[in-house]
Amino acid sequence: MSSPAFMSSPSFMSDSPETSSSYSHNYPPLGRTLYSADLWTGRPDQRTEGSTSGSGRFEGSNQIAKQNFFPANRSNTDPWAAIVTSRIEILTKENHQLQKDVQFLHRMLSESHQELIGLIRTSSSTVAAAIERLSLSSGTSSLAPLTDHSVALPLPVLDKEDYPDVKYWTKKEYTAAKKRRKSSTGLIPSDGNGNVMTWYVEMEEGEPVDTATVEAIRAHARSIWQSLRTWNIAPATWADASLEAHNYFEHHMCRQFPLLSYGANNWKAHMIATENYPSWYSKHVGRSANVRGTLVHALQRSQIVPRLTRSPPTDRSRSRPDAPTQASVYILTHFLSLPLTPCARPMLIPTT
Repeated sequence: MSSPAFMSSPSFMSDSPETSSSYSHNYPPLGRTLYSADLWTGRPDQRTEGSTSGSGRFEGSNQIAKQNFFPANRSNTDPWAAIVTSRIEILTKENHQLQKDVQFLHRMLSESHQELIGLIRTSSSTVAAAIERLSLSSGTSSLAPLTDHSVALPLPVLDKEDYPDVKYWTKKEYTAAKKRRKSSTGLIPSDGNGNVMTWYVEMEEGEPVDTATVEAIRAHARSIWQSLRTWNIAPATWADASLEAHNYFEHHMCRQFPLLSYGANNWKAHMIATENYPSWYSKHVGRSANVRGTLVHALQRSQIVPRLTRSPPTDRSRSRPDAPTQASVYILTHFLSLPLTPCARPMLIPTT
């Protein structure tokens, strides 16, 4: 009996992919699948001995087919292993490079940190010195302007024996002479130059200075007091002057007018201050303070500033008279702390 037609077809079980119409690059031909199967025992044209035609038993070894289509030296995992190995090598190199970069950055960060600490220390000392100078220049006990004049100390006291013609070497001698003059005439006589109050200021020959010299002395004293006011160390009375203000005034007065040193402990320079400082302070400092105090009191009684700064009234506060808040007093105080300038027209302050 003849074999079935589909088994005798050479194109059905051909070993060559070119002769197989069912071969594709994505799917193997049917013959290849059959050869690799355990149920298939051989090719159609190969029969085992003793078999009869049409028995469907084919000879051949399944191993032969597997060797033809799956060689022993071929491994499906070899390409992937090579790729993975190559990738691991690349990542390892990158890791080593990253470690080097991290070490470099860490070293740079450490150096920058040390440099920053040094800059902070330097800046801190600079800022501290600046703050100290600022506090000294703006505080009530400001000494910054005085430190610029490190020689602003009292000049050495002169020896009386070197100036025998000076009549009033001590303040006690001047006071006694003043009492004698007043008791004898009833008035304090002036010298020939019209010098009534400061005839204790003498030249080296013992003669009182003229009025022009007295005016120059007073003008220089006023300039020094203005500097003390600018530095916030101008006292209310000259008896309350600080050591710095006392020494600064004495030094610059005696340096500008050496004849003020013709006396014990330079008392003539301070006598100028005792006689003239109260009027200067009342004119330049006291009056400004009084004007500011009057303005503050008037504005506190007015309804303008409190109306802007006061909180809404409550039931309890409605029965009490209006009073300025702390904010209004703060604003007024800082506003009025500015130097007063003359106005073209007087400022009217409402009182109702």
